[in-house]
Amino acid sequence: MPAEPLSRPKFNYYVDGQLFETELPEIDTALIRAKLPVEMRSYSLFSEGDGSNPDSMIWDNTKITLAEGNRPRRFYTSPPATQG
Repeated sequence: MPAEPLSRPKFNYYVDGQLFETELPEIDTALIRAKLPVEMRSYSLFSEGDGSNPDSMIWDNTKITLAEGNRPRRFYTSPPATQG
């Protein structure tokens, strides 16, 4: 009888309210941006803070651990500011 494939744990995270799933416990901003629509990939990316921790901007190539805590990490985008 063939062995059953090992199932890897799934890690969930949200960007602008949309659910994403990965098997990686740690990702970087490049992976998050790659899953966004093309027109949003240049937007600023922010991590929502938990409790009294403030939201923070995530810079390119920042490593993000998804395996911490009991709830999925949440991120949001913001388009570049324009003046005029």
